[in-house]
Amino acid sequence: AEEVIEDITTSKLVGLRRFFEHYDLPAVSLSLFCKVVELQHHLRTWKVNRGERLSAPGAIEKEVQEFSIQHQVSRRGLQAYLEGLNLTVPASMVSQVILALLGLDGVPSDCQRFAHLLLQPPHWQQGDFATALWGAAA
Repeated sequence: AEEVIEDITTSKLVGLRRFFEHYDLPAVSLSLFCKVVELQHHLRTWKVNRGERLSAPGAIEKEVQEFSIQHQVSRRGLQAYLEGLNLTVPASMVSQVILALLGLDGVPSDCQRFAHLLLQPPHWQQGDFATALWGAAA
């Protein structure tokens, strides 16, 4: 019976892992977050900078500076920013996921590094995220 249960569990993990690999769910999530950050910057600065739009990387870096504390991006600062977006899921959960995907879970980062990681995120299988997700089954 234990072998059957283990086979079922393993087959489910293999299917889930294939889904993650095929659709690159972490990269999709970070890409959508980048677009939200970029659009938030354009909305926030629209009246001031009429007609003048920063490129996506510039807008993202400027917006990251808005929610940083003394040029450091922390879980709390990111969470406060996300709460202002009125998401349909808890901001604390979103901030934990974003930081985990970027390999910054529990580690404050400077604005420039955070923005760079958002624009060019590490492959999710290379960091602690994959180990935390798949555990010993990886």
